[in-house]
Amino acid sequence: MDINIKLKQLRKQKGINQEEAADLLGVSLSSYQKYEREKNSVTPSLEVLMKLADFYDVTTDYLLGREPGADTLAPLGLEIGEKSALEVYLQLPEDKRQVIIDTMIALGAAAKQSREVSAQELRKMITKKFSCLLTSAGTGELLDDENIEMREFPDSPQVREADIIIPVDGNSMEPEISDGDQLCIKCCDDIDVGEIGVFIVDGKGYVKQKGEDRLISLNPEYDDIYAKEYKCVGKVIGKVE
Repeated sequence: MDINIKLKQLRKQKGINQEEAADLLGVSLSSYQKYEREKNSVTPSLEVLMKLADFYDVTTDYLLGREPGADTLAPLGLEIGEKSALEVYLQLPEDKRQVIIDTMIALGAAAKQSREVSAQELRKMITKKFSCLLTSAGTGELLDDENIEMREFPDSPQVREADIIIPVDGNSMEPEISDGDQLCIKCCDDIDVGEIGVFIVDGKGYVKQKGEDRLISLNPEYDDIYAKEYKCVGKVIGKVE
């Protein structure tokens, strides 16, 4: 393989154009172009030849055709087919390379989405009671039969343990619980101080942390609830993922 062809291949593997190569080597663009041109190419001087060998991480003997070149793709650990494809890619013009890059990115994103959908489809679903009434929204008993329906949820230890799933309306318990979360509730008459549960106060449902003398909002923008009487629906043991 002639030196002009080797220089062109090495430059393309670095992903630079002739102007950039000339600038990095400290030679004029016209001189560098003479090294790579197909007809009447010029062999670089010994000084430039040494610079080229150092720059492209090969030996001067390789450039002059006296020994096989180092496999610059070897550190990538590519299979034979992958290496051949990359060598072809490196010979392409920059605009064609960009088309390939954009296509690969799009294919990668599509493959990732397909894997995510497949994982969701394979995930086991479990049927649980679901409250049609939101906490902190309207009046009524959260556990009345008329407000309960059966729905399917992705299986998890929290969902399996839960007696009912109750949706959240509002952000008074952020950052622990956010608006729209679906809470896994273990029904019980009371919970310990410091635990988070669902409570009925004056006919309305609330998600709060139980305090010594109040029901606590974790979000400082919301007031705590002081109530002499309230009903505990159950303990929050997790969320539907």
